[in-house]
Amino acid sequence: MLRVDTENLRQEIETARKWRDQHLHTWKEQISRFSGGAYLDGGGMADSNNDPENFAYSMVGLVLPKLAYDCPRVEVEPDDPIADGYTGEVLEAALNRWTVRSSLRKTLQRIATDMMFSWGIAMVTREPESSMRRIDPHHMGTTPRVYRISPEHFIMDPAADSFEESRFLGHSYTMDLEDLKDLAKEDDNYYKDVIEEIASGSSSEDYRFKFGERREITDRDEVLITELWIPELKTDDYPKDGKHNGTIYTLAEGAEGVMEVIADPKPYFGPPSGPYIMHGAYTVPGDQHPLGPLTAADGLIRELNHHLKSMGNSAAAYRRLVGVDARAAKLAQDIANKPDLFVVPIENLDKDRVVQMEFGGVTQQQITYASMTQDRLDRLTGLSEVMRGNIHGDTTATEVTTAATSAGIRVAWLQQQFAESVSQTLWTVGWYLWHDNQIAMPLGKEGVRIAGGTALKWKGGRKDDYAAMSIKVQAHSMQRVDEALQQKRSVELLQLVMQIGQMIPVMPFVDWNKLLDNIGDTLNMPDLGKIINTGGAQQMQQPMQQQGPGGEAVSPTTSVGDMLSSATRGVGAGSGSGRAI
Repeated sequence: MLRVDTENLRQEIETARKWRDQHLHTWKEQISRFSGGAYLDGGGMADSNNDPENFAYSMVGLVLPKLAYDCPRVEVEPDDPIADGYTGEVLEAALNRWTVRSSLRKTLQRIATDMMFSWGIAMVTREPESSMRRIDPHHMGTTPRVYRISPEHFIMDPAADSFEESRFLGHSYTMDLEDLKDLAKEDDNYYKDVIEEIASGSSSEDYRFKFGERREITDRDEVLITELWIPELKTDDYPKDGKHNGTIYTLAEGAEGVMEVIADPKPYFGPPSGPYIMHGAYTVPGDQHPLGPLTAADGLIRELNHHLKSMGNSAAAYRRLVGVDARAAKLAQDIANKPDLFVVPIENLDKDRVVQMEFGGVTQQQITYASMTQDRLDRLTGLSEVMRGNIHGDTTATEVTTAATSAGIRVAWLQQQFAESVSQTLWTVGWYLWHDNQIAMPLGKEGVRIAGGTALKWKGGRKDDYAAMSIKVQAHSMQRVDEALQQKRSVELLQLVMQIGQMIPVMPFVDWNKLLDNIGDTLNMPDLGKIINTGGAQQMQQPMQQQGPGGEAVSPTTSVGDMLSSATRGVGAGSGSGRAI
């Protein structure tokens, strides 16, 4: 059991902060180079943080729309579709409505940007937290919220080898000291005598990092609050309802720099996975902190910009001069004063009396090495000229295809990693929608469709098992899709449904549900199996069963593969009141 006396908690937090800061030692500099010299008054191009090649901006600008361009589309699949199918459909409608109304897309965009540099952290709460986001979509009432926690404000157990093995997780935020005192007056669980002894301000790096070295902020009499979730700990009065998992400890740090426990340990009302969800691109063996693609490429990014700056200095030092015989003063004056392409008459012209001279400039060695470094960086990150949309005239079709495939694999990995983490986030949101009896959410038109013409609400506080629900987010639902491709897919989907729908009665020996699910996954059409009612199609009249697609008789020698190939050809190119449940 983790020791939870005040002194040990202080040491655990300090150790976790130091371990985290070792992974974020280049964080501020990376962010400064990403924003560029024009975003803040950071000096000219000679400044170390102003890169001629803003690679971080290029990568974020190209990859971010593929990760979090739109709200995620949630799919709920119950373990028992027969018994819980209706409930799963209503929960799916509730989650999809919640993602739009809670402005989840903006939060996911910030988390995805964090993931590109280091790692992203989402925190799910039962209801709005004013300390996390002052401007909030209040029309959502007391429904759950998802907040982005900055990597530099989040801590993990430094002894763990992975995020899931951490014995404690936590985050820090600031609070007005007067607000903390008022909270202690209203809630007897807070230690009023300890809070009265705290002086506003903090010497912690977490506190200063929020404001940054270049901000001038008026003294707001704030203190630093750190909340720790300890999953293995249960207090003496721990509820045994199966809805509380672990314990929350709250500590405050004032101007003296000493952390004190300021409240009774609080049982955590939430799922066993806890309030935090990690969004990471790549895992590092033996370390719980994920590796961001921009951090992995940081060395090459610095090297490339070092050489580009050197080339810029060489180009700025370039001089082209004309030397003449010192005795030919008139000749020198004529050359200096005449415009471009002007004919200058010269008596007794001697070409040796006029010499052109060049000094400085970019050398071929500099150009070659900078190009080689750029190629190394592109190979490391997969961000090739093809992905940027720059295709030269001498580029072959094979080279374009190979580069696009390589970049597509890397981006697809990032998409899958992000989508899986978003699925875990929405599973936690669903946990609160399921168990919190204060939640009553109207489901709008989708609810009317499900209920068959009557208004429908999702009502929390259910008694059945939420663990029987599997929640999945399709990665492609959050990425940007070209408008022309969307129109093309719609037409192709109609053609596919019309052709396969006619084949189902003809071949009852085929497991059409499984086949449609496989085709839907392959073509990024996860709802394909729901569009066609295979049971209804198989109950069609016997005369229809003797005909193939288009009403023509089916030859006994016709291959099933030929019919499916014909059906799928060209598809998938590109990648208040009312009833309550």
